[in-house]
Amino acid sequence: MIRKEVENMINNINEKYVQEAGEYVLNNGKGKDKNRIIRRTATIAAALAFCFIISVPALSAAGVQPAYIILHNTFPEVARKLKPINLSCEDNGIKMEVLSANVHDNTADIYIAIQDITGDRINENIDLFDSYDIEPSYDCVAHCELVDYNDTIKMATFLIQIEQCDNYKISGKKITFSIDRFLSKKQEYNEALSQNILKNVSKNPVTQSNVSVKGCSGMSINPDVDPLDSVKHYLKEDEKNSYSPVDGVTVTAAGFVDGKLHIQVYYNDVLKTDNHGELYLKDSNNNIINYEYGISFWDKEKCGSYEEYIFDISSETKLDNYTLYGDFTVCNSLTEGNWQVTFPIKNINK
Repeated sequence: MIRKEVENMINNINEKYVQEAGEYVLNNGKGKDKNRIIRRTATIAAALAFCFIISVPALSAAGVQPAYIILHNTFPEVARKLKPINLSCEDNGIKMEVLSANVHDNTADIYIAIQDITGDRINENIDLFDSYDIEPSYDCVAHCELVDYNDTIKMATFLIQIEQCDNYKISGKKITFSIDRFLSKKQEYNEALSQNILKNVSKNPVTQSNVSVKGCSGMSINPDVDPLDSVKHYLKEDEKNSYSPVDGVTVTAAGFVDGKLHIQVYYNDVLKTDNHGELYLKDSNNNIINYEYGISFWDKEKCGSYEEYIFDISSETKLDNYTLYGDFTVCNSLTEGNWQVTFPIKNINK
């Protein structure tokens, strides 16, 4: 049996048989007779579908790559066919549910609710932390944003907007939306930092050049100059003069490097906290001086991140006339799990 024949046969399975097989697995085999389900499908393709669905929990328990992913890599259309409709799911005391969907031509607006039904892990600062995945059967662009939060029932509502590329009408039968983690209870900090940072700026700091750069931000004064090409040396952490304005953020060094002011900040455990921020200066006239550009690089464990903020200020400048400010976002509340909903491409209004 060639690949195309298998794909065509499974694509012709009636949706209700797939649903029955899925319910059999969810009920641990109770109330359903496996042989009866297979007889009702009466096709080899249905048997293949049933065996696939039954194998998912067994493979997962054994620590093997989930069967759905394996099948999706080989027969993506078939995999979507086999996935049963499921408008809600629950894991780790968190419930995710499809509230409504409006599909029109090449666009779709879908509202998803996430609710903590056992604790207090969701608030108005919930952030899906770029962990969400949208799996349609077509090429598209998608966006997800928080649009509402109900503090009484601890429920956050997100709007998912999908647009089919090249103005093609949205086709297919199902869309799957999944997340595996989210952040909540973020804290914002925007204050003047200790004046000791600028007082202790070194004109001959200890530097390093072999760092694992992971990105840069800000705008260079000269747009034709790549910061990664122009910056050759970075500060080394100065433990004696380190300063932590808020948990998860530490100013680790400050000094003049290659004729410019460098101030280094360490963000702790960014892969689990998304701690981030920026620095800026104010002069005696309250004018804001932004950094020219910032370059980030990993710590040795690749868990925390250093950010080197570079200001176009020379060592001849009197820093007594400036005040350093920090604008930081920190979080220490990460919730992990496995939430996935699959819904038909049609208008839904619950």
